[in-house]
Order: sequence, then C-alpha cells, then structure tokens
Amino acid sequence: MNTTKSQTFVKGAVALALAGMISKILGVVYVVPLQNMIGSYGMGLYQIAYNLYIIALYLALAGFPLALSKAIAERTVENDYDGAEQIFKLSMRLMLATGVTAFVILFFGAPWLAALAGESQATLAIRALAFAILVVPILAAYRGYLQGYQNMAPSGMSQVIEQFVRVAVILTGTYLVLKLGYDVSYGAATATFGGMVGAVASLLMVMYFVAKMRRGFQNRRTGRTSPDSWPMLRKLIAYAIPISLGTLVLPIAQLVDTYTVINLLKWIGVAQKEATESFGILTNDGYRLIQLPVTVATAIGTSLLPAITEAVSSKNETLMKERIDISFRLISLTILPATAVLFVLAEPIDMMLFRHTDGANVMRIVSFMGILMSFEILTTYMLQGIGYMYLPVRNMLIGTGSKFALNLALIPVLGIEGAAVSASLAYLFSSWLNIRSVFKLTGVRLKLGMMLTRPLAASIVMGFMLWGSHRVLLGLFEDVIESARLLATVELMIILPLGGIFYGILTLVMGSITRRELSFIPKIGPKLNRLIERYPWLMRQ
Repeated sequence: MNTTKSQTFVKGAVALALAGMISKILGVVYVVPLQNMIGSYGMGLYQIAYNLYIIALYLALAGFPLALSKAIAERTVENDYDGAEQIFKLSMRLMLATGVTAFVILFFGAPWLAALAGESQATLAIRALAFAILVVPILAAYRGYLQGYQNMAPSGMSQVIEQFVRVAVILTGTYLVLKLGYDVSYGAATATFGGMVGAVASLLMVMYFVAKMRRGFQNRRTGRTSPDSWPMLRKLIAYAIPISLGTLVLPIAQLVDTYTVINLLKWIGVAQKEATESFGILTNDGYRLIQLPVTVATAIGTSLLPAITEAVSSKNETLMKERIDISFRLISLTILPATAVLFVLAEPIDMMLFRHTDGANVMRIVSFMGILMSFEILTTYMLQGIGYMYLPVRNMLIGTGSKFALNLALIPVLGIEGAAVSASLAYLFSSWLNIRSVFKLTGVRLKLGMMLTRPLAASIVMGFMLWGSHRVLLGLFEDVIESARLLATVELMIILPLGGIFYGILTLVMGSITRRELSFIPKIGPKLNRLIERYPWLMRQ
C-alpha cells in the first residue's frame, strides 16, 4: 500500500470537497434572499435559464477538461512534459471555439427555447446567462490542467472565489434592478448574469497558478513537440466524447423536468403561474439542496479520474483497488448522514431557507436520490478511469429514459412529488448498473461493514437524535418565538452542530475509519489521532 500516494489522493479529494461544499453552501444561502426578492415565479424563470445553460455548457466543454486531466496524468507517468504542454494548448483552442459557438446558439435561440419550456418570460434570463459560456470553457481547461497534475487546491480555491463574486453580483444587482422598478423577469436575468462575472474572477486566479506551474516545468521540458497534433487530438476526442456524454446525462435529466413538469401540470389543470412555482419548488427546495452533499461525490470523482488513470498506466492494480475502496468509503461516510439530515429536518430547513414548508415532502423524497446520484457519479469516474469510457454512459442513458417515462406516469397522479419520485427511481436503476460493473471489471471486494453497514447505522442513530432534538426544541421555543422562520433557524443552529459532533463520535466508536486513514485528513486528522491516543475508547480497533 503506497501511503504517500494515498495521502495525496485523499488530500486532493478533501480539498476539492471542502471547496465544493463552501461553494454549494453559498449557492444555497444566496437563494434565500434571492427567492425573497423575486419569489417562486422568478425562481422558476431563473431555473429554466440555468437548466438550458448547463446543457449548452456541457456541450461547449464536450468533456475536454476531464479528458485533459486524464491525458496529462498519462503523460506525466511517462515524464512526457512536452506532450502534456502540447495537449493543454490544443485544449485551450478547442474550448475557445466551442464556447463562442454555444454562446451564439443560446443567445439567439433564447426566445424559441423559452417558448418550448412553456414560459416565454424566461427569454431575458437565458440571454443574460449566455455570456458566461464565453468564459467558463476556458476556465474549465485551466482547471483540467491543474487536476491532471493532481494539484487540486488552486482549482478548489477558484471555485470558492467564483461563487463569492457570483453571489455578490446576483444579490446586489437583483436588488438594484427591482428597486429601479423593473419587473421580476429583469430580476431573474440580472441574477443569471452574475455567473459571467464570477467566472471571470475565477479565471484570473487559475491563470496565475497555471502560469506558475508551467514555469516550474520548464526545466523538465525539452522543447520537442510533435509536428502532427492529430494523434493527440484524436486521443483527446476519444476520451472527451464519452466523458462529455457521461457529464451530460445529469443536465439532460434536468432538462426532462424542464420540458415535462410544467407542461404536465398544466395538462392536469394547474394554472401557468402555479405550475411554474411548483417547478421552482422542485428545483430550488429539492434539487438545489441535494447538490450540497452530492458535491462531495463530484469532488472525489474529479480527483479519482486522474488518480486511477495514473495507477492503470503504471500497471499498479493494488493502488487502483485501494483508491476505489477509499472513494466508496468516503462517499458512504458523507452522503448517508447528509441524507438523514435532509429527511428528518426537511420542514425546519425549508422554513428557514424559503419561508414555507411547501417543498418539505419533495426534499424528503430527493434526499434518497442524493445517495444514488452520488454513487452513480463516483462509479462513472471509476469506470472511465480504468478505460471503460462508454459503459457508464449507457447505464445513465437507461436511467434518463426511465426518468422521462416515470415523469409521464407519475406527475399526472402525484403532481410535483411525482417528479421527485421518478428522479429517485431513475437514479436507482443507473447507479445499480454502474456499481455492478465496477465490481465485475475491477475485482474489488469491499468490506460492507466499513463501507455501508457502520456508516448507515451511525446515520440512522443520528437521525433519531435529530428528530428527538427537533421535537424537544420545538416544544421549548414554540410559544416563545413567534416567527416560524426564526424558530426554525434557532432550532437548526443548535441541532446541526450537535448532530455533526454526535455522528463524528459514532463513526469513531463504530470503527468506520482507521487511525491511519484519519491521518490523511488535512489539519484535523492528526489532532483527532492525538485525542484518540489519550482516550483509546473513542475508536473501535
């Protein structure tokens, strides 16, 4: 077992996960004042634009940033730094071209795309968001370069900067636009334009780090480049197409909702405004919150793809299996307690963030989707890392097809909750197919106690603790605090830190993580190990 390489991988995954969590928390927090300013209808307009933008962005990226990280990882194993540099420059030119093309399609096609979604008022928001697609592909290429060398910290920091600037522009701009007397559609458009400003700020940061790294590699480069870039381009495309299709499945699944939910609700007699508001609740109260824990899966997967590629390229099967094992366990340790929190505390969370509990049931349903989505994302990166590029794409397309069919069957019967149920069932299909493929193709045999049973038991026990604390605090403060939103906020400020500490202690006592693995966690791990040395009973040996 290579301790140094395992530690590097875990630290990189933790760095990206923390940055992703901070970004997603900001992404959830800003929605509260934004929703207060533009309402559920405005959030519906915002989400229609955002879902279309995500599709256009993934088409523009075409999987090249992740393909770049995989290709660079292969080159560095062979000490071919000239080849890595040439691949990076080639990717940059491609990203510039695809970004401009996607911008033209999204900007000038906005009226037609908005009408197709059943809400023509979303046109302005779509056009405002289109400008971000000129910047983000270039930004993604720079991040792919950093991740190819498994230098995850700068990439993570740039995510946080991007989100900070974006949130500041969204809230300030939307407030000013509404203050000047413009209607909600202009407010939603101003909010979407914040994406471009945030991307520019992030791009400036990663450009600095990449320039510094490239200067550091100058003495390792010989200056020899291949006169024929076609073989490199062909290999990059061979990686990029399946990666692109894999990352495109999630936005396509969201697009299925964009073009079925509002139209199906109107078909069963729901008015236009109420149908758009329901779509806003599904995407805002449900899907947006579940992205917070799922960010951990994306961060681990982003670190895992070049890490597994490196292990496969160096023919180190032991290292490959070790990284797969660690990744599964990291996901279980984080997504299971997050699901318990969202399921048990759905009503106070909904009240604190959105001033209503209309989305509580949706939140409970999609909390299970978070588990399945996380395993699907993680296993997609695993399969593509070991060279099976198209297999997870097939599995995810099966899930997306079932999502469409289930929407048609369940939304007319269950309303907006039917869309949430269909999403969870669709991810159940695709994640099961992926997990089965990973076990079959890699020969990995996981210890269920470490990976699933113990984290699940700790999460269930924590869930009961959260529920009991919620009932006690509700009884204590219900007659003292008149504002339902303030009451929910006070409850969560007390319960969530206690729940986190309680789960951490349970995890150690049940032996879900070893002391050696604990030491891999930056900053916190060594301190916890010193605490365990003083109190050995804290960890099951």
